[in-house]
Amino acid sequence: MSLAIPAAISFTPVWANIAALVLADAAYCFLTFSCWRLRPAALKFTAIGLLSLPIIGAYALLTLGAFPLVFFAADYVEPPLSRDFVAPGVSCTTTGWGAAFSDEGYTVHLFHAFPLIPFVHREVGQIVVDETDPGAGPTSATCTDVMKAHP
Repeated sequence: MSLAIPAAISFTPVWANIAALVLADAAYCFLTFSCWRLRPAALKFTAIGLLSLPIIGAYALLTLGAFPLVFFAADYVEPPLSRDFVAPGVSCTTTGWGAAFSDEGYTVHLFHAFPLIPFVHREVGQIVVDETDPGAGPTSATCTDVMKAHP
């Protein structure tokens, strides 16, 4: 799971990505607390202490950051604005983001599907458009623009 994020590989259905994340977290917690069986005691408590730090950190961040996390999650599970299949094994998805109290815009994503595993794809390019305050960024983007920028 940790290698899938930098490689930009994900499942096509959003629910599968969420399920994979929950399963990976459960597996990490299981392995961490399986250290109770280690001997000697110094190794056991050292391993549990070190491996528990990410779990404790996640719970601490969730207590402080649960409110903003709701907005990120809402953007993530929101159905895409459009989905186009531009070539065999190549799809383009436009997703919206933002809220009334922040900038709003959309992102155009370009995905390549794996031929043997059609429900897994890799993001090969994206263009982010900030409609509230574009600054020096693009003011609009289409699937064609992403394909030109990321051949």
